[in-house]
Amino acid sequence: MTKRTHVLADLLAQIDRTADGRPVFGLACGVKAAPFDHLLDEKIETYALEHRLLRPGFVRPVDEWMAACDVLIAPSVREPLARTVLEAQCLGIPAITSQDGGLSELVEDGRTGFVCPPNDLGSWISRTRALLDDAALAQSFVAAAREVVAKLTPERNAQDVAGIYAELIAARPTPSARASEAVS
Repeated sequence: MTKRTHVLADLLAQIDRTADGRPVFGLACGVKAAPFDHLLDEKIETYALEHRLLRPGFVRPVDEWMAACDVLIAPSVREPLARTVLEAQCLGIPAITSQDGGLSELVEDGRTGFVCPPNDLGSWISRTRALLDDAALAQSFVAAAREVVAKLTPERNAQDVAGIYAELIAARPTPSARASEAVS
């Protein structure tokens, strides 16, 4: 799994203001994530983002920091499930995620958020601009995403897992069927 926080620096280099003139800042919480740690540092220096990309490390309570954001981006690759995106959606923050990972199963492109190819920077930039500049679009994503997230309960997960096991057990040959297959 690769977080690719350096993509935020690329976005900020291209988006310094919203369409109505508001300045755009970035927030990268947590610790540096290999293998791209050096790229984030290099890009912050190259793009002169020292005052526009905040890096407070681990923060508590995280929901207060998230709530200050207008958009959450998750450009990770090979990420099974980025809980951060679901948390942001619960807080009313629209999300843009990578199509390379488990979130593409929960974030429906154009309905509950945007899903981008991980290496298509142009797509990340245009979709970030769209959410920053179109409050109605952002709010439509928030409303639709909250409906999806509300269904992600421990009870529902347990039912889904139990259903998978029931299907596997039902499809499994009986001992007598396995014995007759071995004889054939």
